[in-house]
Amino acid sequence: MFIKPFKVKSNILVTGSEKKRLRQRLSKALESVDIKPNGEENGSDSDSNSEHREANGAVEEEEKPPSPDDLIRGALLNALKLHGKKITLPLLTSTFYPQYVQPEIPEGVEMKKSTFKKVGTFFKRMAEEGLLKIEEEKKGIEKVTALNLDHPAVLSFYPYKAVAKVSEQELAGGPGTGGPVSNPLLLTKMTEMYAVNDRTSKLFGCFNVANGQALEPMQVRNYLRDYVGRNKLINPNTKVVTLDETLTEVCGTGSADRLVALSELFDTVLNSMTSTFEMKSQKGPVMKSGKRAVVHLTTATRSGNKKVTLISNLDDYGINVGEFAKAVKLGAAASTTMTEVPGTKGEQLQVQGNHVKFVYELLTTTYQVPKACITGLEFAKEQKKKKKK
Repeated sequence: MFIKPFKVKSNILVTGSEKKRLRQRLSKALESVDIKPNGEENGSDSDSNSEHREANGAVEEEEKPPSPDDLIRGALLNALKLHGKKITLPLLTSTFYPQYVQPEIPEGVEMKKSTFKKVGTFFKRMAEEGLLKIEEEKKGIEKVTALNLDHPAVLSFYPYKAVAKVSEQELAGGPGTGGPVSNPLLLTKMTEMYAVNDRTSKLFGCFNVANGQALEPMQVRNYLRDYVGRNKLINPNTKVVTLDETLTEVCGTGSADRLVALSELFDTVLNSMTSTFEMKSQKGPVMKSGKRAVVHLTTATRSGNKKVTLISNLDDYGINVGEFAKAVKLGAAASTTMTEVPGTKGEQLQVQGNHVKFVYELLTTTYQVPKACITGLEFAKEQKKKKKK
């Protein structure tokens, strides 16, 4: 088959540069047309085209992005591969997920967009797969009790490191740790402190420590050793201290000219000081007080006879309330809202449903808040007793 040259008549004026462009386009178009002489069949073309389509289909299948299920499961495998041997068990699922799994999930991937929908369902599926074991301690409270680090999926998984998240943490001023990425849930830690009072002001005044200043136990020990060493009150062989006038005032008048072991003297000095505490975060102290903060838990009834759990005074413990709300939302599978209560400091967290027991467990385990500093456990929902058949 041959193509005859032809001319096209047109009223449109075509310049020289446009002619060149048209010629180039036509030549490319003609080169792309594969014309077989003598009426040869185009069967080979159809075969090659079908092969090409199959190859493209294979590429498209290979380039198909992973599903949210795959990404969340991969985050768990990555956490087990990198931190599995360092994780202390048992651990609440509501703590395990945000502390180890969530930091490994790519941005934009959410549990609700997966087929799991809830954290509890995710852990049950992973337990069925044999990656870990979970046990229900009480109704609604599950703990991870064992990790299967010898599972084929864990052994064959190639780990990755969340470099971007670590760098963001370092830029924010957080400490560089060798474990998992710093957990926003564990922003605070309560440190026992002892404040100088009138009874001990003379002892610590020698070191320019003012009355009312709080010291850590190690600081008190160091100051005490310095004092007895400087005044040559300690026997280097027996470690027994002879009390002078200043130490007698601290220990009591009945202890004059008495010999006391250094360890006993240290305990006596601590008991004579004012007990206090200090909340410390990644960025330093956030609160100091002579009285321990108390977190109040209670329940209330809203419209439609719906129960809600109210949590107050989280700010007094330096707790990141926003991250705490996320942990409750994930662990209890309940919506949360922040409200301001007139006449009180900080915000109050409201959780749909009665989740007093869950919040109590979260505060005492993950945040390590002393049980004596939480009120309202009596409002926890009572478990229904099973009727005997």
